Amino acid sequence: MSSPRSEYPGGEPASVELERCRAVGMAAIADEACRKAWAENRRRFLRPSRPVAPYAAPPIEKDQSRLQPLTPSTPADTQDTRSNTVAP
Repeated sequence: MSSPRSEYPGGEPASVELERCRAVGMAAIADEACRKAWAENRRRFLRPSRPVAPYAAPPIEKDQSRLQPLTPSTPADTQDTRSNTVAP
């Protein structure tokens, strides 16, 4: 089996291209080959090593025994004497 160095005597093609892009400076921004090399480099380093499942929080059961019973704020036999009209 041959080592990667012997397959690519000048270095791995991706790193050779990235080095070229660094060497051309700001002109690399407009260079399509540099943009592709950067995108591939990002994919290579940011790709998760194993598939990641979307996060799902476990269902939370509410403890009903801790809740206060619902009581009305005013007694039922008391009438509301406030007017529903707004003063000008």
